[in-house]
Amino acid sequence: MRLPIALVHVLWVSAVLVLAIMIGAAIGETSISLQVVFQVLANKLWAAGYVLDPIDEGIVWNYRLTRAIVAAACGAGLAICGVVLQSL
Repeated sequence: MRLPIALVHVLWVSAVLVLAIMIGAAIGETSISLQVVFQVLANKLWAAGYVLDPIDEGIVWNYRLTRAIVAAACGAGLAICGVVLQSL
């Protein structure tokens, strides 16, 4: 059984969005790897129990992830505005 093409597109775009947010959370003045970003997410969302540097955990959770998520939301808002403007 094959998935509908629209569902495949939604899954790909969602995966790329999650990857972009993770990369955005890893990039900054302090070098933090994608593995640490994933571990911080696992600790905060699922109580995984990884032992991490509290400074790295604070930087990722309090600053970088919020910045990346807000940037994604702003991009989505601009995309919706563009669609509405073109439909007029």
